[in-house]
Amino acid sequence: MSEPADYTWNLEDEKDVSRREFVRHMMVGWGSLSLIAGISAVGLMRFLLPNVLYEPPTVFKVGFPESFPEGVTPIPERNVFVVRDGSSFHAISSICTHLRCQVGHVRNGFRCPCHGSRFGMDGKVIRGAAPRPLDWFEITLAENGEIRINTTRKVKAGTGSVLIG
Repeated sequence: MSEPADYTWNLEDEKDVSRREFVRHMMVGWGSLSLIAGISAVGLMRFLLPNVLYEPPTVFKVGFPESFPEGVTPIPERNVFVVRDGSSFHAISSICTHLRCQVGHVRNGFRCPCHGSRFGMDGKVIRGAAPRPLDWFEITLAENGEIRINTTRKVKAGTGSVLIG
């Protein structure tokens, strides 16, 4: 068996610390403390700033009625289709009601590329995984004659149209 270790502290074994080493250790300690305080201050300042999400407006103008051809005109930056049927206009969402994919216009309706949902020209589900029809939005004429769409106001399919002329 080995002898038990001696855990006594002998002051004679201690090394004298020079003044230069002491100052160096103090500077490292104060520098570390300053760094921690600075990072904490930055975190606190960031905490005090508001978290603002800059989203596009929900009410927007898309152009004058005469600039829209007969049929479907996609407005991809606003996730909406403007549908012109003679002198009647309506707005349909281009976001699939299944997993919020961007639907595309195909002949006689709309198609979701994610899971194959198909919608009729009225936005009703023809087939696929979509649980409900595409949303229709309120559409009005602005004071200057442009078409204005309000995506916060959903309307029943087939309603909310603007008649021009």
